[in-house]
Amino acid sequence: MYHNGPPPPQYTMLENQYGYSPNPYGHQAAYQRNGPRYPAPYPRSSGASSCCRCICCCCCCILLIFIINISLFYAVYSVYDPRLPSFRIEGFGVKSFNISQDSNVITEFQVSVRAENPNRKISFNYGDESYVKVVYLGINIGNGNIPSFHQPTENSTLIKIDIKGKAEFGEEVQKDFAERSAIQRIPILVLVKVPVNVVVGESPLREFKIYVICHMILDNLAADKPVGIISKETKWRFEL
Repeated sequence: MYHNGPPPPQYTMLENQYGYSPNPYGHQAAYQRNGPRYPAPYPRSSGASSCCRCICCCCCCILLIFIINISLFYAVYSVYDPRLPSFRIEGFGVKSFNISQDSNVITEFQVSVRAENPNRKISFNYGDESYVKVVYLGINIGNGNIPSFHQPTENSTLIKIDIKGKAEFGEEVQKDFAERSAIQRIPILVLVKVPVNVVVGESPLREFKIYVICHMILDNLAADKPVGIISKETKWRFEL
């Protein structure tokens, strides 16, 4: 038994460095501040979801249009089997080639061009804005035009084009021409441009342009004898 007072407590509450003891009951002390409160996030606006739905609808429409166009193109291609027309130069005739005393050359040629249409269900209209040029060492010595005409399906047409021109031949060019004529190897460049309309049935479609570039080596350019083509290299391309 304890004779000098009540028995000591079973535990001792220690004070902290500031001289007060923590709250033993776990309640928030009066001196403590509440933690910061953050506002609740704003609810998502319904406008954003509407915009997303609109974008999705537009993408679906574009995809659908693309699929329809591809299907139509495949159907038309499988039914009509379209092929480009081809051109090749088959003949080169000289009607006149005279070099005057004032170093001018006056020319008159006839170029024969073969146009081939291999299509069974597609025809072509050849337009007016065409040209044919004859060039010697970068000098344009003749110009002409392909006449406008309609080419039916599975057709081969030989077009004879009259070329006329006048150009200046300097002393060096005349000397070079004489040397090449002596060895019978005269380089000539023929340039052809022709606008073409595709015709399906009786309906003309979009126009495109065909360019033909033909490098030839001729044995002569004399008007009193036939011209022989020693070599020929033809390239062509089309442009929408």
